[in-house]
Amino acid sequence: MPTVADVFHYRTLTEAIKQIKPSPRMLIDLLLKSPRSNPAKYFATKSIEFDIKRTGPILPRFVKRRSPAPARDLKNYTHVNLEPPTIKFYDDITYDEIWTMRDAGEPLTQVQMDHLNNWIADTQRDQKESITAAWEWMLAQILLTGKVSYSGNDEKFDFDFRMDSTYMGESTDWSDPTSKAPLTDLREYRIALSKETGVMPTLAFVTPSVAKVLIENTALEKLMDNRRIEIGNMKYDFPFIGNLQGLNIYEFNETIVNEAGDEVTLQGDDDLCIVTTPEMFKSFYAASFNEQGPVLGEVYSYSEDIKNPGGKRVYAESHGLPIILHSKGIIKSTITVE
Repeated sequence: MPTVADVFHYRTLTEAIKQIKPSPRMLIDLLLKSPRSNPAKYFATKSIEFDIKRTGPILPRFVKRRSPAPARDLKNYTHVNLEPPTIKFYDDITYDEIWTMRDAGEPLTQVQMDHLNNWIADTQRDQKESITAAWEWMLAQILLTGKVSYSGNDEKFDFDFRMDSTYMGESTDWSDPTSKAPLTDLREYRIALSKETGVMPTLAFVTPSVAKVLIENTALEKLMDNRRIEIGNMKYDFPFIGNLQGLNIYEFNETIVNEAGDEVTLQGDDDLCIVTTPEMFKSFYAASFNEQGPVLGEVYSYSEDIKNPGGKRVYAESHGLPIILHSKGIIKSTITVE
């Protein structure tokens, strides 16, 4: 049987937290964890580096075969080097609670270590859930504003991806329940993204009022493919509206709890349709560090002894940022619904 010190070793904690699968989060699972998503990239440094494409492919110059190769005058990307935001916190586990926690009728021996392991697992699960919620919030900010901006009590972080203002400022009217306007608009958005990025988008996120308009539109009744709902063949538990123009449409209606304990709606108050695709997103992580050097991963977990009351303090930290890889990788349209 392992000793308490072994159970709380930083390597044991970090390996265990990697195995925890957080509760489903729509944006993370559809944009960063789907089969079409880009693999995460890890850096053994405090900073991350990435490129954001600004235009489509640039036509190269034609030269004579014997001529020296000329430099391209125009780059179609911006190179970025930055230190990502840090998420770091701890939870205390006291021996007074652990060793006395048992169900009625349980013997006093051979059970406490199971309780200890379960307590550690529950603590780590809560820690990873909290970090996952922060990533969901950052992805929502990117979709809505093209930025990640945080201003808290301890630290501020602000990064603007400089998304194309035309693509982020579309608007249209879907208020007529007998019109095929949504079909036409989604087709145009899909073609526009494909031309600029070279990838045909597959996802559309709509806020609740827009979802209601689509569901109640009689002109789309026979065009909306919702067979996945009818036969129960849903990979995710997220509110799937249907498939239209090759876009899987999901209702974007999520909340998180902030530091003050208040619920915050991630989708904001506007009536929106947001078209994008997983190929446009990628997770980047900077390293955590201990006495062994850099630790690569989504979450680094470790512990230390505490006294009065005795126990362990379990830490979790993460240094990452979701990245949109193309400044025209999102179309955000404000929808008139009534």
